[in-house]
Amino acid sequence: MLELRYERLILLVFAVLATFIILSPPYLAQLETWMAGLGEYGYLGAFIVGAVSSLGVTLPPSAAALFVLGGQLPAWLVAIVAATGSTVADLTVFEVAKRTLAKRFRSIARLSKWTHRFAPIVIGLLIASPLPDEVVCGIVAALRFDEKEFMIMVWVIHFIVFFVVAGAGGILV
Repeated sequence: MLELRYERLILLVFAVLATFIILSPPYLAQLETWMAGLGEYGYLGAFIVGAVSSLGVTLPPSAAALFVLGGQLPAWLVAIVAATGSTVADLTVFEVAKRTLAKRFRSIARLSKWTHRFAPIVIGLLIASPLPDEVVCGIVAALRFDEKEFMIMVWVIHFIVFFVVAGAGGILV
């Protein structure tokens, strides 16, 4: 089997290139048209946007899409559905990270007894931030967090963030 060296660097380069392509004028116009018609997709669109928002590169367009959806549908329902989609995506990444990345983060898990005491606060802040959730999922998997606790924490944090974005869209759009 062919071994790929520097796979993370290659993926980063592809992600940056994809971002530049998506944000180029012809594709940006299509993205704007799609976002203007998001109300037609309804809550399925909110679920998909929520799931996609967990990826770092897609966060800005996802936030814009939730903003637009908040102007077309009740913001609290958009936030519930999008938070559920985002939680499903994060749980999937968590499961993959548990099998692959957790070994690399074991040293973080062994830092001290304080790691487990303050980890929920740090994880909550990281998930609420615009940073990619993949890194947080890897750290959580290494800390051997309970999946149910992680799922509840992720859903609540994403609901709050998405409600703020969709609510602002409901007010301003």
